[in-house]
Amino acid sequence: MQTKQPYQPKSIIKTMTTLHYAYSFAVLVFGTIALYITDNATMNLNDTNDIFFYLVPILAVGGVMASHFLFNSLLKTVHAKSTLKEKLTSYQSARIIRLALIEGPAILGIVIFITTSNLFYLIISAILLVYMIFLRPTLQIIKQDLNLTVDQNKELREALK
Repeated sequence: MQTKQPYQPKSIIKTMTTLHYAYSFAVLVFGTIALYITDNATMNLNDTNDIFFYLVPILAVGGVMASHFLFNSLLKTVHAKSTLKEKLTSYQSARIIRLALIEGPAILGIVIFITTSNLFYLIISAILLVYMIFLRPTLQIIKQDLNLTVDQNKELREALK
C-alpha cells in the first residue's frame, strides 16, 4: 500500500528544477549525438524548396510564443489559488507545459538536421536550448511569478530553511 507523502514546498521546487534540467539535458544530448552521427553536415540557406526550411523556424517561433502566452494565461489561474500548495502544484504544471512547447520544436529541428545534414536546423534547436536554459526556475522567479501573499511568502521561507 502506498502512503501519501506530506506536502513539502522544498520538494516541489526541487522537482521543478530537476524537470527543467531534464528537458534541457535531453535536447543537449540529442543534439550532440545528432551532430556526431551526421556525416557531411553543412550550412545550407539556399534550399528554399525544402518545406522544413520554413516549417522549423515557424514552429520554433510559434512554440516560444505559445509557451509565453499559455504560461501567462496559466499563471492567472495560479494567482487565483488560495494556498501555497495549490499555487506551487499549478505553477509546476504551467512550467512543464512551457518547457514542452519549446522542447518540441527543438527536437523537431534536431530530427530534421539528422535527415538533411543542414546545420541551419541544429542552430535553431541550439537557440531554443539556450532559451530553455534561461527559463531556469530560481527561487526569486518562482516568488515573483506566484504573486504570494505575506503569509504564503513566510510559509515558503520557513519551508526552505
